[in-house]
Formats: sequence, structure tokens, C-alpha cells
Amino acid sequence: MALRKVHIEKIVHAITSKLVEDKSLLVAEEAVLGRISSILNENMEKERAIEDEAHKLLDQNRKAIGGDIDESKAFMMIKKQLAKQRGFIL
Repeated sequence: MALRKVHIEKIVHAITSKLVEDKSLLVAEEAVLGRISSILNENMEKERAIEDEAHKLLDQNRKAIGGDIDESKAFMMIKKQLAKQRGFIL
């Protein structure tokens, strides 16, 4: 499941705080905050795009799949396959 923005902010601050605590930063703390936030937000957007496509494929193929299928399992299978095809790690 994709992260929410509030979770991303908490993760970014936790990572940055640890780097500051360990005196591991070679650049300004704000630069690190911005870069980590950017990376995680980009990742979140890519995962949401995969989820959107998985929902569309599930909707388009619902009749072919049959009525006795667990939709959440089918969604996750489709999502995992799309992620694999795109080289995206969930």
C-alpha cells in the first residue's frame, strides 16, 4: 500500500534526525530533508499509478476472471505483476 504524506513526513524527519544525531550529514539538513522527501513522494506517485492501473485492469477483466474471486487478492496479484514489469519494488 502506498504511503500517505503524513507518513512520509514522519519517515523523512526520523531519517534526518538520525543522520544529524550520528553527525553523518555532509550537507545542510534542509537539503537532506528535501531530497529524501522528494524521493519518497516520487515513489509514492509511481505506486499510486500502478494501483490505478491495477484497478482498471481488474475492472476491465472482472467478467473473464469470474465471480468467485477474492478481489483484494486479484488486485494484489495484478499490482505485483505490474510492479515487476516496471522494475518497481513494492
